[in-house]
Amino acid sequence: MIRNTLPNDLKEYYNDIDNVSWDTDKVVCLEKKKGFLGLYTRYLYLLPDAYEVLGKKQDIFIYHYTQKKKRPTIICAPILGGKMKKKDGKWKGSFPIATINAWIFSVFKRWNALVVCTDNKAMFTDGDTPENFELALKNVAYNNIQAIQFIKTLDETDHDKIYALGVSLGALTMCCMAGIEDTIKASVLILGGGPLSIVISQSTEGSVRKFFERFKKSHNLTDEQATLALNEHLKTNTTRLGKYIPDGTSMMILSECDTSVVTDSQKKLLEVVKPREYFLNKLPKYFQWLSIFSSKASNGHYLTAALYPFLIFKTMLFLHKVRREK
Repeated sequence: MIRNTLPNDLKEYYNDIDNVSWDTDKVVCLEKKKGFLGLYTRYLYLLPDAYEVLGKKQDIFIYHYTQKKKRPTIICAPILGGKMKKKDGKWKGSFPIATINAWIFSVFKRWNALVVCTDNKAMFTDGDTPENFELALKNVAYNNIQAIQFIKTLDETDHDKIYALGVSLGALTMCCMAGIEDTIKASVLILGGGPLSIVISQSTEGSVRKFFERFKKSHNLTDEQATLALNEHLKTNTTRLGKYIPDGTSMMILSECDTSVVTDSQKKLLEVVKPREYFLNKLPKYFQWLSIFSSKASNGHYLTAALYPFLIFKTMLFLHKVRREK
């Protein structure tokens, strides 16, 4: 399952993916409901976490949109998301972009889709050391890999047609995961960047900015020192793992004037991944005057949302071509 192309040090670092054991019989189905016009059925599963991180395990929740027949499966990664919470006897979470993407592919492509409901914000709150941050990153990738391991046990999953779609932090997660593990046959990375030390140190995104400032203060470091410390310890890093994504299996979407995942870091990841296709959104350059209202209004990260229907269409075309070639 670990990519044979990984160097030995990374194979050893990730070898617990293949060696850990967990009982699929302990998976619990929490919810089953018919989707839009009965075009799919959505299940909510709870998976017991197989990987202990920082002395704890946290249950993994996944939404599985299924056609009840063997079809391609696309894993749609949340951006930041939040914790799943039980209210009035029902489990709920906020993963809007990922669930919209899963819905689109389920309704319009009639594919199976998967949303792994991880609390990615926890990476920026659970630890202020580079070592702990790396463990949190590794755990997010492992949660997604464990979810795919479970989905592969279901009859409707075509093992040769499992794809990934990630936006922002979800793109970072899918990039690392596709580099580590060989299940992902194609990936679409929207607004991902690297190396992560640069993404974190230069991002204007609230939770990321707070983490970096807190990290500097707690270790009495300058910006440059803190960036170097993160870069030294982050193994689950997009620019380190992205190079092992097989040639011709990825598409990237970038944006000018992005301050959440800075544009230069997006272009750096582009050089490493060498995707089969890419699209650079240049429109934000012409809307920088919006900064007089707010910094977010001129941020290419958010302005890219205006093109989202077009970008999803491009994503579908790319994955359609990949699928037909297999």
